[in-house]
Amino acid sequence: MSFPKKLAALRKENDLIQQVLADKLGLHVSQLKRYEAGGNITAYSGCLK
Repeated sequence: MSFPKKLAALRKENDLIQQVLADKLGLHVSQLKRYEAGGNITAYSGCLK
């Protein structure tokens, strides 16, 4: 499973909306949406917490 699909699946499994997950990761919601869409994926150490 690709990173974008896994990210979206895990978010949904935990009943989180994108805004809440973005806040928890310290991201802007638009950046999280890009990650889930598979675009502009850069190394982000906050995702590894």
